[in-house]
Amino acid sequence: MLLVLCALGPIKTQAQELASAAPQPGQAPQLTVERSSMPLLQYATQPKAKENRLEGLNVYALAKSAYLLRSGHMLSLPLYRKVQKAGSIRGYEKELKEAAAACGLEWELIAAVIMAESGFNPQAISPKGARGMMQLMPDTWLDLGVKDPHDPKQNISAGSAYLKRQLDAFGHNTVLALAAYNAGPGAVKKYRGLPPYAETQDFVSKVLQFYRQYKK
Repeated sequence: MLLVLCALGPIKTQAQELASAAPQPGQAPQLTVERSSMPLLQYATQPKAKENRLEGLNVYALAKSAYLLRSGHMLSLPLYRKVQKAGSIRGYEKELKEAAAACGLEWELIAAVIMAESGFNPQAISPKGARGMMQLMPDTWLDLGVKDPHDPKQNISAGSAYLKRQLDAFGHNTVLALAAYNAGPGAVKKYRGLPPYAETQDFVSKVLQFYRQYKK
């Protein structure tokens, strides 16, 4: 056995093999080219898998008509804007109007909050744990007796009640009530107005924009 090993010569360790394979200073690295046995013409003419461009979009931010689009089609920009502004209300008119009547609110304001919070996605979950269409935090939905925060009817009803609570607390000032809905009433009281949080200021601006659109 000893004679056989000697005949084979010294055995390189793994570290030595890696070192010898690595490019030396001033030496161009060796490139490995992937080769295929398939002829070029066959590769160029064979059918390719179609890409579904809707998969990368948040369809809950669109109208339900977006589901009717065939695989591989994109929404035009005008249609996207039209659907994003007003289309998502469809299917929830009853829940919106019932919650508005129960809380003495305008259904357009409730819809605007939903659009800004979740884009009418009942399954929405934020990194902070807010859930459902009106993005209720656990303490909020438990306090309001919600059993399933992802149920649209329960979520809209509870979220509307919470929004009405903020309106009453801040003298029916819509801006402050929306800020309290987003950042909490404590933040509004602390800063005696709209908190200097970019997220909250953006939220208030979006809700008011959607509210004006829905009123039209």
